[in-house]
Amino acid sequence: MLLDRWKWCLAVPGGRWMFARLLGWLVPYVGPLSVDVEELTQGQARVSMRERWSLRNHVRSIHAVALVNLGELTANLALTTLQPKGGRFLVTGVQAEYLKKARGLITCRVHLDQDWDHIREGVAELTDRAGEVVCRVKVAWNLKS
Repeated sequence: MLLDRWKWCLAVPGGRWMFARLLGWLVPYVGPLSVDVEELTQGQARVSMRERWSLRNHVRSIHAVALVNLGELTANLALTTLQPKGGRFLVTGVQAEYLKKARGLITCRVHLDQDWDHIREGVAELTDRAGEVVCRVKVAWNLKS
């Protein structure tokens, strides 16, 4: 269902923007991040977020919790593309590893290569414009079919 909505949005002008705003409305904690969903396919997601004043910490880089939110969102989107009808999931854990200050445009990628019945966790890798990893976020789920 999510992939169908994504494909429909891609077919109209401004569709990616519309999809991201809809996502922010459906999942309120995502709204303030102002994300851009760049890619969404079976088991994969790529989402970016631009540095803004409201996301900064005291050392003028993107706040750690904003990075974790981006990682969790991207992992959950990738998982949702594998979700069977009637399936549901609950995040049971989130771990983050911060590798360097996050500044500018941050892009998060997740690739889940297992099917719904076997997956239990996913790793989101967040990179800056130079392609350097600034953060890794591991998300664990409890899945029900």
